[in-house]
Amino acid sequence: MVYGNLKTFMVVGLDTKLTEAMGKLIKQARIDADLSQSALAENLSMRQAKISDLENGKVEASVSDLLHLSMGLEKPILYFFPDWTIEKVSTENLSSELEILIINAKKLPKDDLRKITIQVKALVASSSNRSKDDEER
Repeated sequence: MVYGNLKTFMVVGLDTKLTEAMGKLIKQARIDADLSQSALAENLSMRQAKISDLENGKVEASVSDLLHLSMGLEKPILYFFPDWTIEKVSTENLSSELEILIINAKKLPKDDLRKITIQVKALVASSSNRSKDDEER
């Protein structure tokens, strides 16, 4: 499990460092996929110049860019964030139920994992709404 480390982004000038680091990760993912910039651009319906600008850290990747790159390069979206931007949560802090859930979820095909994720989000939202209703009573 991971989440962003907001303290990391409070340093002046870090946005440039982040943009450059993300660019290197985008380039590495493209190379790993054995694609040229032109081929990737065509697959994603982007201009080759945009791919070049992203890889060279000249422009920030938007959320939309990251989603497209994630799908097109078959990498999880967090792949494009350098390690220093992500804080990892130790499995030592997880209950046995959560550990079992994660271990088994890793074995599922992507489509089934997406379905379960949607169901879990719905359960959390439903539970949150019930809690709010209970507080109002």
